[in-house]
Amino acid sequence: MSQTPMSPWLLRWIGLPLRGRRAGDATLACNDPVLAALPQTLALHSDSFKHGHAMNVRQAGIGVGDNLSPELQWDTLPDGATHWALLIEDPDVPLRHAYVHGVASGPASVARLAEGELESYAGARPLPGHGPHRYVFQLFALTQPPDAPSTREQLMPLLRRHAVARGRLDGLFRRDWLRARPVAP
Repeated sequence: MSQTPMSPWLLRWIGLPLRGRRAGDATLACNDPVLAALPQTLALHSDSFKHGHAMNVRQAGIGVGDNLSPELQWDTLPDGATHWALLIEDPDVPLRHAYVHGVASGPASVARLAEGELESYAGARPLPGHGPHRYVFQLFALTQPPDAPSTREQLMPLLRRHAVARGRLDGLFRRDWLRARPVAP
């Protein structure tokens, strides 16, 4: 996912009028009716930020920060789970659906991703003046290996059929309207 830097001046005039528009929580994968019924027993953590707190500028996207995926770690997957899938979404974008910031998967033997390891990661880059955005890291335990899904649309059918548990970690990020710089939410 490539991101091209855009003029901060132009972004300010887009973000402010759209401040009240959000895709909404209902558009997150974890709120899909089938996936919402899964037990939320996977503990997902990061040394880069705490759940519900501001993300570091290192995790901000191109033109704002270093575009490095945060360090992530999780507990052992439940019995029967052989793989995991990770989906990162922003439900606060002024679009009809949450914006996907990354998709990844791996075997159950992997329970940690180092900072910058997630190649598909597109860092936090909310519109200046649009307000705080939540970056929702959703982890799913799977009973079947994924066929290297690269999009949310490819991953969702597999999640609906083979996910047995889930976990979630939320990071926050926002940009100042006046100077388009990152600020604590």
